[in-house]
Amino acid sequence: MYNHYSSSWVSHLQIPWERFPLRLSHAITRGDRAHPEDRRSMIRIVVEAMQVLCRNPKRASCEEVAKIIVNRYPQTFADFTEKGERLGCGHYSLLRSIKSRVEHVNRDNTTHRLRQTKRTRNEEDYSPNSNATSPKKVRCLVDSYGCINWQPVELPEGETPASLEEKKHILLTIFNSEGPGAVERPDVHDFMCLIYISQHQLINSCPSLSVAEIQEQWPFLFTRKDLSNHFYKLTGIDISERLGQALITKGRRIINYFSSQKLKWNLGIRTLIQQIESEGVLTNNKVGTATILLMMKYYKEDEDSLFVLADVSFLHTALCLMLLLAVLFLFCFLLHKMSWSFFWQETSTRMSLEAESNLPITPRLIMLGQSSMTATCWMVSAEGRGIVEMDKENTFADAMSVFFGSFYVLNLEYQESACATLELIQRINPEEGTKCTSKVGTSRRTGTTVKQKVVHINPHVTTFLQRLTEFEWRTSN
Repeated sequence: MYNHYSSSWVSHLQIPWERFPLRLSHAITRGDRAHPEDRRSMIRIVVEAMQVLCRNPKRASCEEVAKIIVNRYPQTFADFTEKGERLGCGHYSLLRSIKSRVEHVNRDNTTHRLRQTKRTRNEEDYSPNSNATSPKKVRCLVDSYGCINWQPVELPEGETPASLEEKKHILLTIFNSEGPGAVERPDVHDFMCLIYISQHQLINSCPSLSVAEIQEQWPFLFTRKDLSNHFYKLTGIDISERLGQALITKGRRIINYFSSQKLKWNLGIRTLIQQIESEGVLTNNKVGTATILLMMKYYKEDEDSLFVLADVSFLHTALCLMLLLAVLFLFCFLLHKMSWSFFWQETSTRMSLEAESNLPITPRLIMLGQSSMTATCWMVSAEGRGIVEMDKENTFADAMSVFFGSFYVLNLEYQESACATLELIQRINPEEGTKCTSKVGTSRRTGTTVKQKVVHINPHVTTFLQRLTEFEWRTSN
């Protein structure tokens, strides 16, 4: 028998395709998705064949087998979105199923559940002759996740570092004199496109700059229009259009999934479903809001880990007090020829929120209203301060696009407290990397503090997508 710490046995593995259920064989021939029951039978057959050569395959070996199956019949077994786009590496859910089956079969056999001792991070050899991955390489894999133009190196045609620096100062002058509304000027748009390389090199610099320092140098980047444009150059995706459509189409499917099985859910989800139905969410523009709130309840993530609800009536009171104080100093500002009215309009709401809401360090979407479902104005915050204020005509989808895009544009990781919901929202899934941080916990074996391994895709997300697909398959047939 082959050593179970080696994956050399995988090359000798003969997957018993002929033993697969007849219905699954027909699905493979037609290029259809596998029925959930047939998929489970197939996994049992494959694991049985694997254990002839290796009683306890390691995760890496299970992944090799999953790749073989998915590469041969991707239409039947690969992870896809409903638009036909491959989800992550394409074989993650199959890998999880295979590994879970292996552990289930070996649950009472301690001999085959032995694990090799792993080296700690401090014991890794990062010498030039070592094959180990350096800390800087690891950081790059995480930070560049989902991006196609993360570290640009070529200057735009006809431009030099000096000319780009000059354009940067011109933009600062325009912003200081005209404010964020000048983002609609054609010359501002052209300059922002040209200096993308300068912006992202600054954002990627090490040590990294604070969001406030980035905003001080590139204030137009913190407008909805230019942040969305930057996201497009970074990822090749129109975040406003794509996320807006997803919140409507996928949102209706998700709401239907929960509302069609009310008794299955806990009290929090059932209460939210009742609120959604009573307010007629499916017939208005609240589908996106309802979808996100439902998913947060499902993943048991607190609403305030993504959203900050600011009571409008309270803010009005604070605003009146600030206006009263402003009158006392108005004369002084006029003497110094400062445009107080412009300054006040742009900063009063933001100052009230920052002073009264105790904003967290990690990004939040601030919702102005009496409840999350009825909010009509939004603002994005990071590092304890408002960074992008949405216009009154903007929708929740617009606000969510800016909020979600800020993680990529500003090179930020998802907050652990809302990691599953944010991973579900995203539709950018390359084979390596994730925007989630490593979770820190206590080892049950040693009692020491350890970091959990970062996976390609959050397992809670893949599990939900599988259940949603199975539910829709059952209810449509």
